[in-house]
Amino acid sequence: MRPLAGLRVIDLADEKGELCGRLLSDLGADVLRLESPKGARSRSLPPFAPDGKTSLYFGFRNAGKRGGTIDLETEEGRTSLLELLADADILIESFAPGYLAGLGLSPETLMELHPHLVIK
Repeated sequence: MRPLAGLRVIDLADEKGELCGRLLSDLGADVLRLESPKGARSRSLPPFAPDGKTSLYFGFRNAGKRGGTIDLETEEGRTSLLELLADADILIESFAPGYLAGLGLSPETLMELHPHLVIK
């Protein structure tokens, strides 16, 4: 039994925070990595596997996570995120200050809707 088994994490972090979710996953948390429909910027960072296309940087930092896409620029995407957060324990994000607030998803709003949530 790993120490964080049963913990649910939503990971919206970019290359500055992806390792955080990896570490939580290594300790047993169920981590869902959500990327924009364009894909994570870290998918284009070297080094690459011999195929020249697969980013080892991305692979290492996201190993052990489940993956999906979400478009936070749409109402549907924001609603989906709120639904996912209802069952999550932790949200990891690394957006520029004010980005989520501009979408109506400020930490204060998220904490009001989901008081159990830890936001990092």
